[in-house]
Amino acid sequence: MPHAVPKLRQSWTLPANRWSRSPSTYIHPERSRLGGIQAWPNRRSHQQRRSQQPEKLDLAQQRQIFHEVYEVNLFGAAMVTEGFTPLLEKASAGLARIVFVSSHTGSLGLRVDPSGTDSKAALNMITLHYAAKFQGKGWKVNGSCPNLTDTNFTRGWLTGRPASESVVNIVRLATLSVDGESGVYSDENGVVPW
Repeated sequence: MPHAVPKLRQSWTLPANRWSRSPSTYIHPERSRLGGIQAWPNRRSHQQRRSQQPEKLDLAQQRQIFHEVYEVNLFGAAMVTEGFTPLLEKASAGLARIVFVSSHTGSLGLRVDPSGTDSKAALNMITLHYAAKFQGKGWKVNGSCPNLTDTNFTRGWLTGRPASESVVNIVRLATLSVDGESGVYSDENGVVPW
């Protein structure tokens, strides 16, 4: 049975175009403005559109696509996590939460998409890295798969379910109690294989 989505005290997002700049240009002003946070849902996504068929691109174009996708899905997520760690440090003992938003296509166990989303598989590994890194502090670091969701990113390309349904597990993980799981990859139906 799905969890009710609690109303969070503060909601904000970073515009997508900020990813083309150095992380410090947006992290430092946000850290000053927020002062402290308890949970950080880390969701950035960039994927090659299926209309760009890799076999029709030369090696330089393929390399550029890989660079752009990894820059957002992996390096961006890691740098934002590092940048916001000082705010999470201010959370009450054992209450800091980080949720990396991944995808079923990043699951090595499911391998649902033969064209692969290897950057999401790499993001899953980063999730495990941060779960181990912050385990001694009692932080909860998990991965969540929201399933195909109707967003500005997918609109006109793919049809998904409403964001209000996809966010349920993300919010659950962001609001876990001190005895909640950590180092787990899940969706609203339970554990997803890494």
